[in-house]
Amino acid sequence: AKARVERERSELSLFAIEALLKKLLPTIDSFQRAFQHLPDPLKNEEWVKGVIAIESQLLRELENVGLKRMQSLAAAVDPHRHEVLRQGPGKKDAVIEVFEEGYELSGKVLRPAKVSIGDGTLPA
Repeated sequence: AKARVERERSELSLFAIEALLKKLLPTIDSFQRAFQHLPDPLKNEEWVKGVIAIESQLLRELENVGLKRMQSLAAAVDPHRHEVLRQGPGKKDAVIEVFEEGYELSGKVLRPAKVSIGDGTLPA
């Protein structure tokens, strides 16, 4: 009975972490979109470097509880890990563009990546 209670407590804890992380993923995406569109003149500003460091610290802490960002670009399409939004010229069934990266929690897909895959034709 004690082992069952401990297992249930552990499962409940993982469920709570999973729910919290799902709520945080859009915020993480927003940080990353903002950094992708950072104007060149601001890239070396100390304040901007500080915000980037804070985002890196947040991601490290989330990795410590098991969150892992997928690396989908060029990977073979996997229906469990990728949500295919469109196809285009490129290597057949390989991820050619990532619109929103996916995340795993302790090896389990938390959110699939939104991707474009190659249809086997050569790019123009």
